[in-house]
Amino acid sequence: MHCVNMNDPAQVQKYDSMIEAEDDSRIPTLPCTAKATFYTALGAAKNICGAVRKIATGLHPAAFLVENMLHDKLFHLGDA
Repeated sequence: MHCVNMNDPAQVQKYDSMIEAEDDSRIPTLPCTAKATFYTALGAAKNICGAVRKIATGLHPAAFLVENMLHDKLFHLGDA
């Protein structure tokens, strides 16, 4: 995860330069099972980032997050 202050032109330029320097041919072709694992990890990261955002903005994140991926449901339980 990259945190970039989009109001800071120097940070934006640094991030853009880093992305442009990447060579997509270095990214391996993965079997579908590896991709599914990757997407699952991204889902977990989304929940972590949401909790961090709430903490950083003075809100109270849920004490527990339970995700039912089969039925695409996310449950927030209790206050942290």
